[in-house]
Amino acid sequence: MPNKRAILEVFTRSELVELVDYYELKVANRRGTEGLLKALVGSRKADIREILEDLTVADLKEVCECLALDAGGRTKAVLIERLLESPAKAKAKPAAKAKPAAKAKTAPAG
Repeated sequence: MPNKRAILEVFTRSELVELVDYYELKVANRRGTEGLLKALVGSRKADIREILEDLTVADLKEVCECLALDAGGRTKAVLIERLLESPAKAKAKPAAKAKPAAKAKTAPAG
């Protein structure tokens, strides 16, 4: 099982808020990241694969680097599989670059 928490720890607080809002999760304290992370990690609605698929290739490479994984690859599919199949080797370390920006999710048409 991939470490959903380690992947989400790479996101900024504002990106976590966007995800919590998109998945309509209840969070008592939205000021810090801990409550946001706890809600997302504990939610079955917040599918980590779906979250990763909304990132760009550059953002996925940054997530891999933050988790000490190989960031090589040109396609989203390769990077996503690497993140989901590999256990996080290290706790998310602060990135020297800006953190990946979560795209605003849109409701599926249907």
